[in-house]
Amino acid sequence: MSPLAVLAALALLVCGSSGQFQQQFQQQPFQQQPFQQRQQFQQASGSGFSCPDRYGYFANPRQCDAYYKCNDGVASEELCPEGLLFNDKSTPFQYPCSYPNEVQCLTRSALQPAQPTADCPHQFGYFPLGDAAHCGQFLNCAAGRGHVFDCPDGLAFNPQSYQCDWPDQVPSCDAEGRCRRTPR
Repeated sequence: MSPLAVLAALALLVCGSSGQFQQQFQQQPFQQQPFQQRQQFQQASGSGFSCPDRYGYFANPRQCDAYYKCNDGVASEELCPEGLLFNDKSTPFQYPCSYPNEVQCLTRSALQPAQPTADCPHQFGYFPLGDAAHCGQFLNCAAGRGHVFDCPDGLAFNPQSYQCDWPDQVPSCDAEGRCRRTPR
């Protein structure tokens, strides 16, 4: 017997004729459940929070840097590193904490206390250095360690976008003062 004939015989033996398989499938009872019905998952201890989905990150309703992590339907309360905020647009495959310029807290105004170091006002973040006339430098804080960066010549650090920008686009920068030349 050829290999093709063996496969055909095996398929017929397992599935029967296609009409017979379709008839058996159609005769099986099927109970449709409403889509709105959701499975209840475990609550985070003491929080009263129940996971709305089996996996994901969900905002704490009061604190912008806190969130709930649901793993296999079990909720745990989590806190972003100080200086970062929970980003409710994150997916289960992304890190859920972002810089403040990427997050809208709206009514979630509470934050954990600042944890300043000798270098930084917060553990994580970008902070302008200098004054209105010298606004082209900024401090990047990562785990409480500060790193000073300079914007390219002619640009100023914009604390709203966390980018180097034209000085006239940065409200805290004196664009005209930056352009004035001192006589020799």
